[in-house]
Amino acid sequence: MPQPENEETRPVVSGTGLENDLLAGGVEVNDTASDLTDQIADAAELTVASALLLSPTVDHAKRLLALAAVPVSSDDRVEWIPAAAFTHPTAKFVADVSTRLVEDLVPPAPVTVVTYAMQHKMSLPDRHTPIAALSKLAAASHVTAAADWAAREVRNNYFRRAIATAGQRISSAAWADTAEMAELVKREIAAITDAVEAVKG
Repeated sequence: MPQPENEETRPVVSGTGLENDLLAGGVEVNDTASDLTDQIADAAELTVASALLLSPTVDHAKRLLALAAVPVSSDDRVEWIPAAAFTHPTAKFVADVSTRLVEDLVPPAPVTVVTYAMQHKMSLPDRHTPIAALSKLAAASHVTAAADWAAREVRNNYFRRAIATAGQRISSAAWADTAEMAELVKREIAAITDAVEAVKG
């Protein structure tokens, strides 16, 4: 497949070991972007669907999608879940807290939603025990599953951009015949590793 006109080549990382890939030349600046572009388009489509599934309003969805750098217009609104569902206190609570967690790149599993709400002294939909609250959240699993999917897409896009930027800097240094090439590679790998650990933690 020919590379699209004006399409910038993007670095990609192959394999599973990030450090080995970078050091072994896994970052290929001259790879054609067509395959990666298709993958990003597929991911973007799923991200839009997930954000709309999670969000009670278009503005809400746009705010979430902005984190993943995915454009969405008001025409893209799809009612996967009836808007009326978000008038229910528990569903609205799950959607609100899940979105905050997604913005912090944290997968909003039911127990995480409850813990986050308690830590931030947010009002639960009703004054029951955490166990009862978790039961209700499990019943709203379609919302948390959508939020979890959206969180993964946000993280994937974030790391894709971080790795691409690192690859470009490493490539520029290589073309410039920089003596500090090895040190630069180490710094870039450390930065990405730190970002991954921060999200995992």
